[in-house]
Order: sequence, then C-alpha cells, then structure tokens
Amino acid sequence: MATNAARTKTNTTESSDSAIKVIKDATCPTSTGKSTLGYQVGVDDKDESHFKLTSNSGAGHFSSSCISFTAVQTA
Repeated sequence: MATNAARTKTNTTESSDSAIKVIKDATCPTSTGKSTLGYQVGVDDKDESHFKLTSNSGAGHFSSSCISFTAVQTA
C-alpha cells in the first residue's frame, strides 16, 4: 500500500455528524494513467463506510469531502 507521509497526519477525519476512523490511506492511478489520486476509506461510529480523495498529482481539481457509501449507492 502506497502512502504519502504528508497525507497521514491524522487517523480520523471530522465530518459534520461524527468522527470517521481512517482504515485505509492509499493511492491509485487515474483512468488515463497520467496522474495518481490519493484516497482514504474510513468508517464512522455507526460502521458506515466513507470515501475521501486526498490528493491529485495532476492538475485536475477534486473535492476532499467525505462521501458515504450509502450516498454513492443512492446516486
């Protein structure tokens, strides 16, 4: 698992409702393979999964908001 020391300052991320415990902090290539995205997977106190983009080695913009897996399924 690839990680970036600058991105691993904390093991929890605050959301509007509760603290999210990060269980995975890793990177993956973008769909074009030209850039690398950093991401985190976490769980809240209700054991709901959340996803968050943390970095982009390319010039693209991204939202660093936590998104619940339930919201992804709904969309």
